[in-house]
Amino acid sequence: MNIIQVFEQFPTQESCINYLESVRWANGVTCPYCGSSNNYNLNSESRTRHHCNACQKSFSVTVGTIFHDTKL
Repeated sequence: MNIIQVFEQFPTQESCINYLESVRWANGVTCPYCGSSNNYNLNSESRTRHHCNACQKSFSVTVGTIFHDTKL
């Protein structure tokens, strides 16, 4: 896949995040810190941040990936 194809497939930040979530959390959102599925969205509008009820940490789909500290 070249850079033009990447931009065609993922024209917006939301489309990229949706793809990452579908790949990483195909069976539901799980905490990357403790593995719990007992969590909720911190922001109902964007779905980008989650909070784990088990370990009390917040996370996004990019935690623990090469995209972790990016503005994706």
